[in-house]
Amino acid sequence: MRILATGISKLKNTLIMKTNLPNHLASVIILLVAMSCSSKTVEEVRIRPVKYEEISLRGGLQKRTFTGTAQSGTETNLSFRLSGLITMLDADVGDRVQKGKLLGRLDMKDVELTYQKAKANVQSTQIEMQNTKSDLERTKELYQSQSASLDDYEDAKTAFANAQTSYETAVKELGLTESEFEYSRIRAPLTGVISSVESEVNEYINAGQTIVVMDAEDANIEISVGVPESFISMITNGQKAEVEINDNVITGSVTEVGYSSSGAGVYPVVIKLDENNSNLRPGMPASATLTFGSADTEPVLTVPVYAVGEDEKGNYVFALKGTDDPEVFLATKQTIEVGELTTNGFKIVNGLTQGEKIAAAGLHILLDGQKVKLLN
Repeated sequence: MRILATGISKLKNTLIMKTNLPNHLASVIILLVAMSCSSKTVEEVRIRPVKYEEISLRGGLQKRTFTGTAQSGTETNLSFRLSGLITMLDADVGDRVQKGKLLGRLDMKDVELTYQKAKANVQSTQIEMQNTKSDLERTKELYQSQSASLDDYEDAKTAFANAQTSYETAVKELGLTESEFEYSRIRAPLTGVISSVESEVNEYINAGQTIVVMDAEDANIEISVGVPESFISMITNGQKAEVEINDNVITGSVTEVGYSSSGAGVYPVVIKLDENNSNLRPGMPASATLTFGSADTEPVLTVPVYAVGEDEKGNYVFALKGTDDPEVFLATKQTIEVGELTTNGFKIVNGLTQGEKIAAAGLHILLDGQKVKLLN
C-alpha cells in the first residue's frame, strides 16, 4: 500500500508540473484513472461459470458412458447407543471379522455406578414389599377376627400395593441399566470386512456417531455414477448397463435412479452387477455404458429447448468457443435455424454442428463475447 501511495503521489506531482493543473483537478484525474484500472482488473478476474450442453445426435440407438465409483451393496455403519469415552477398539481397515465379535467398548465407570445403585434399590424395595405383605396378612387375620378395623385393613392393602409397584419399577430400572452395558459395546452384526474406522481409543464420542463401517463378506458390488439432467429422465429401474471396472467388463442392471441432483445438474444412478468378482473393491473407479433410444427412429442433431433464445433476428444460442486458456471459453451469440420440436429438443436445421458446446442456462444474462468457464 505504501508503494502504491508513493507512485500515485509522484504521478500527481508530474501532472501538475507538466500541465499546470490546479491541485484538486489533478487529484480528481488520478482518482478516475485508479478507479478505471480497478474496474478493469475486476472484469478480467471475474469469469462467469455456466452450465453447458454438447450438441449430439439424438434418436435411434445411442450409447452414453458415465463415470463413477464402486460401492458395497451391504455397507453397515456401526455406532454406540451411548455417549462416552472409547476404551477399546479392535478394528482395522481390511480386517475380516466374524459375526458377534466385540469390536469396541466405552468407559463403564458411570454405568457400573448406576447399576450398583439400581441393584441396591431392587434389594431394598424387595424387603419393603415382603414386610408390607407380612403386615397385610397379619392385618387381614385381625380384621377377620374383628380385632382390626376396615380402615386398618385397607391401609395395609394400599401399603403393600405401593411397595409392590416400587419393587417392579426398581426391577425395570435395573434391566435398563443392564442394557446399557450392551449399549456401550459394538459387536459385528455380520461376518464381513472392516472398510473404514472413523474413531480411535480415548476419543469421546456421541451416541449414534459412526465408529466402524463394515461390508458383508462376498457382498455384491454396486456402481454409482453421475448422470446429467439431459439423460436422467430416460433411465429406468431394470435397464441394462455395461460396466467397465478394474480391467473387467461386467453387465449390470439399474437399481436406483436419483430424484434429486447431487450438484451441478448431475443425478446419482446405482447399477448392481450381475456377477460378483472377488477382485473388485469399494471405491474403485468405474464407468457404465447405457443404451438409449429406439432402432425405429433415425438419429438427428437436436438442441435442448432451454438452451435456445429468441430475438428480432430469430432463434439463437450462445456457442462456447475455446481460447488459449483451456479453462476459459468465449460465449458467442450465434443465430441458428431450428425445425420441429421432439422429445429431445429442437431439431437443428442450420447453425450448429455435432460436438459444439453451448450454454444451457443464463441466456438472459450472458453477453456476446463474454469470457466464461464450464460448470461440470
